[in-house]
Amino acid sequence: MSVAELRAAFEVAHQHLGAAVHHARTASDRLSEAAEEFADLSRDHQRSLVPPELARAEELLERLLGTLSEGAEAIGVFAASL
Repeated sequence: MSVAELRAAFEVAHQHLGAAVHHARTASDRLSEAAEEFADLSRDHQRSLVPPELARAEELLERLLGTLSEGAEAIGVFAASL
């Protein structure tokens, strides 16, 4: 594989990671909206209606966003060094 082909492959990988970050951010925003809705609904109840899994999902998405961002940065650094 030539250096040009390698750079092109890194660019494709970088684009895919960028799309994954976008989708993960969208999912995170939607989970936050859902948490707010559940919290609003919970005001009229004695106990919270917010599913405990919701907070865990938000936490996992934040970790995923960090990992995806680190991966995109690593690919960018490596590709720039070629």
